[in-house]
Amino acid sequence: MTATDDSGADRTIPLNGPTLDCDRDAWLGTFPGLGVVRVEEDGTVTVDVDNADVLTAEERSNRERALRFGWGEPLSFARRGFWCAGGAAAVPPRSDGCVLLLGDPHEVANVMLELAARGWAMMGDRVTPLEWQGDDLVAHPRAAPLLVSRRTAERAGVESHSVRANSDSRIVELLRAREPRNVVAIVLLRPRKPADARFTPLFGHERFAVGTRGEEQAVDSTQVVVEDVAQRPPAAGPAELRRRGDRDTSGRGRVRRPRGDEGAWPAVRAWPPRGVPRRRARRA
Repeated sequence: MTATDDSGADRTIPLNGPTLDCDRDAWLGTFPGLGVVRVEEDGTVTVDVDNADVLTAEERSNRERALRFGWGEPLSFARRGFWCAGGAAAVPPRSDGCVLLLGDPHEVANVMLELAARGWAMMGDRVTPLEWQGDDLVAHPRAAPLLVSRRTAERAGVESHSVRANSDSRIVELLRAREPRNVVAIVLLRPRKPADARFTPLFGHERFAVGTRGEEQAVDSTQVVVEDVAQRPPAAGPAELRRRGDRDTSGRGRVRRPRGDEGAWPAVRAWPPRGVPRRRARRA
């Protein structure tokens, strides 16, 4: 059944732009030109592609995948009460925890590919479902394919294939982590030019060494981020990224639940994205 066939008296097909209706037993997302997504209370997702009968099997499959993973899966997690952060989750080699990478999707994709080349496993990109389990912040893997732009894939030298016709997005096959993991660090990626000054907290002999050798040599910004993420012990994340949670003194290396009225992490509850009209926002 297409969105056109499903135009009941209680729903109006929007003329432009997607909409999300939360006033129904099943959440209804309408995406002109693609189709309709329904999300039941238990998180079950149903996808109806517009004009499916006139599309080729490949194009119909591509559009269904775009609806299911681009919209249906994140909405399913939100419907079940998960927090959704706008970023990727990566698991270091031989680690039980994961690192949450937040920032511009292009920058996150660059770092994600570089970390994957170093043996890190990916839990998902763009949107990461989160929940508190006691005092632990836990990230959940997504089934959605990992997407990067054509230029990013070519520059990284990784194999990829097109999402659908007339789209610049490419699917890349990377090592995946399929089980929930405790978040041991949250990294905010901030792009900078190679010549920009790099501010890093220095202590002891490091402060003395920098003071005696003068200005640091300019390096590639993506490489700097990757080196920081890959070499820094997860439990010793930047203080400014942990300022809203308790410092971990257990040695386990984990992000702790905020206390008092400090609220949630700033990048959480980022789904649905801004700009999508909603009739009513339900709290989990």
